[in-house]
Amino acid sequence: MSEGGSRAGTPLIASNTTCGCVQIVWGSILIRCRTECFAIHMQFYPHGNRLARIQPENILLEHLPYCEHDMYRIILELFGEERMTFVSLTRLRIRSFRFVPLFALHTWRSLRQIRSARGFQTGAILADRGWTFWTMTAWDSEESMRQFMVSGSHKTAMPHLVEWCDEASVAHWTQPEAPVPFWEEADRRMRERGRSSKVRNPSAQHATLTYRAPRTIASGKITRS
Repeated sequence: MSEGGSRAGTPLIASNTTCGCVQIVWGSILIRCRTECFAIHMQFYPHGNRLARIQPENILLEHLPYCEHDMYRIILELFGEERMTFVSLTRLRIRSFRFVPLFALHTWRSLRQIRSARGFQTGAILADRGWTFWTMTAWDSEESMRQFMVSGSHKTAMPHLVEWCDEASVAHWTQPEAPVPFWEEADRRMRERGRSSKVRNPSAQHATLTYRAPRTIASGKITRS
């Protein structure tokens, strides 16, 4: 990337980024997508090794998923925005009430662990009908989530779920904001992107994720300690 201008407020001339889809010329970003071209107008100036924004105007995010080179990620990297938030969603249905007390104990221990886990940002838990429980957590990275998953109380609880559950599924995605979405949106993402986890006694709906829509009235937040 070549640069020109060094004073704050002076437009930066840049072109030919790694994928070749973004060109920065005199305060405008031109994004060439598969379907169309459009310009995103910004004022910016060089700030160390990055570009600092002054007055960004509308970014047409609805067009970005069509670009094969992940324009949203590239814009975040170019302008030094915050890293994307990694969201983990789990749905577990306990197959018999006799497992519920132990499940509740392990859940309490895991929640106590997650509140001080490295990289954890925020989350929510939902007690659905039919001994079904949802957990949604936001992390600074997938690595932080996986380190939590294989340590402490959560690691101890995981082997029991194969026996306790007759439905279990997970979904992951990234998003630009930290707050987790509403449960209706989480349900949609689970059905579209989720995958079933191994259980010994699966229900008829386990593999296809054709469960009932969740009842969302018994929800609570998970916050850092």
